[in-house]
Amino acid sequence: MNEKEQERLLEQAYNVLFDSAPKGLIGRIRDYCEEFSISEERFCVILGITRPTLRRILENDAQKIDIFLVIKLSKVLNISTQQILQEYIDGLDIVKNNEIIQAEKRSFVASNFDLKELKKLGLIEQTKDLDKIILRLEEFFKIDSILSIKDYESILFSKAKLSPSETSFKIWKLCALKQAKFLSNPNPFDPQKVQAILPNIKKCIANPEKGLLAACVALWQLGITVIIQEYQPKSTVRGATFVRDNKPYIVLTNFQKRYDTIWFTLFHELYHSLYDFDTFLSTPYHITDPSQPDILFMEERADNWASEQILSDKLYQTAKTRINRKDFIEKLAFRLSIHPSIIYGRHLHFNSKDYKKFNLKNNYLIPSDIAVKNLKVHSLGMKYDIEKVVEPLKQVYNQY
Repeated sequence: MNEKEQERLLEQAYNVLFDSAPKGLIGRIRDYCEEFSISEERFCVILGITRPTLRRILENDAQKIDIFLVIKLSKVLNISTQQILQEYIDGLDIVKNNEIIQAEKRSFVASNFDLKELKKLGLIEQTKDLDKIILRLEEFFKIDSILSIKDYESILFSKAKLSPSETSFKIWKLCALKQAKFLSNPNPFDPQKVQAILPNIKKCIANPEKGLLAACVALWQLGITVIIQEYQPKSTVRGATFVRDNKPYIVLTNFQKRYDTIWFTLFHELYHSLYDFDTFLSTPYHITDPSQPDILFMEERADNWASEQILSDKLYQTAKTRINRKDFIEKLAFRLSIHPSIIYGRHLHFNSKDYKKFNLKNNYLIPSDIAVKNLKVHSLGMKYDIEKVVEPLKQVYNQY
């Protein structure tokens, strides 16, 4: 139970003890009997119930209330059935209210998550005991009540029960939002300075082992936080950008596990951070997902900008004519302060048929793991809560 729920229940108990609130259902029944000089026995006859049933209602000891009794009370007391039910609920003791809240939590978890997928992700150990699952999720996300997730990010829970892929994606988004909260970048966002250092950010591409780390640290110091989060295999999401405390937070997935892809995605999200920032102030976040047709125009602008920043179309056209000359591509990459895999990656984007030749196996492309190893958060699992998941990245950024 969170603090707001406790305060509400304590206020109800205080009002009952000191009679400073409306009398509620019990008070209405007693006032009715007094006004019309009706005994409890006679009132039972009017409602068609036994005296023990009435006594349990008057003593707040009724375990359940019959719907037909609610209707009859509504007619006799001349108030709506909705008000009858609300006053009955308000009169329940704290234990019974806790049972109602717990039932709401169970319903929320059962209808919003695919529990088998949560187990597969390593967040829960079993799928049958909903109360244990609720405790685990509250522990993992470090929240007082699982119901508060709805307030934290309502758009995540706008659909009915989700498929396994949607559940994975929902957890992915929620983890990103919560990680941003715990990282809490203290540096002010300075878009002009970010634009000024873009040439230096680009030069980091030439160093697969330390370049991405250096770029992310430089962005951190200018108010942009970059988070590397595990890619969800059933989605097409490459990255995301959202605003928290008037600062951009970029989430990159290890999509395709390629070095060239993660750099392209970073520059793509930097475009959104610099040029779509005002738009993001009024929206929860932006997801870079090629399968979303409604945002293709925005994505095309970001793609074009990222391409020009890393490898202009003019230079790519030059490289394309000599793509089979490895020595030429390596010299061009050196002159541009980028890695050769960037050029091969661009070529494969337009010529997928050449993948058998220019691929990871043949060392034309390189894996991204070498670049993200110093920026990766802990994998989801039973050992960690969300704060501990992001702790390694927080330690990295706090060194600078």
